[in-house]
Amino acid sequence: MCIRDRFGLLQSYDGGFLYRYVEMSLSPDTDKEIVMSQTANMFTFFGVGMVLSAVFIGKAIDRFGIRKIFYVAMLIFTVMLSLSYLQLYLRDYILACTIGILCGIAEVLCGTLIFTTITTEFKGNIDYFGLSQVVLVFGILSLIHI
Repeated sequence: MCIRDRFGLLQSYDGGFLYRYVEMSLSPDTDKEIVMSQTANMFTFFGVGMVLSAVFIGKAIDRFGIRKIFYVAMLIFTVMLSLSYLQLYLRDYILACTIGILCGIAEVLCGTLIFTTITTEFKGNIDYFGLSQVVLVFGILSLIHI
């Protein structure tokens, strides 16, 4: 699975599963408004993870190189998915927020790595990146309508 596929997986993951993790962490008789409120709080952590990784990713790539950052991104991705499996059994809200932070970090890392790789491999021509994003959006839209 290439990093572009993982990026698409991340985008569908945060749109579909994170809500379910919050819903599972609350009691079954919890009102939908409270579930939505707790989901919004969890997505705040998701946003914090995105902002934190966006602040440091450029300097990290310059300092350590793209290959090491790629390995870090795959490690974060693996930890996030492992915690997701753990969430199925523990059903803990703090764990759901931790998964949200890691998902935000992983999404920014994967997007930046894709953009950096495409601009270096294709000599600054980012049309391929834009095209891959359009295809990804149509793919997600087709899954929503299934």
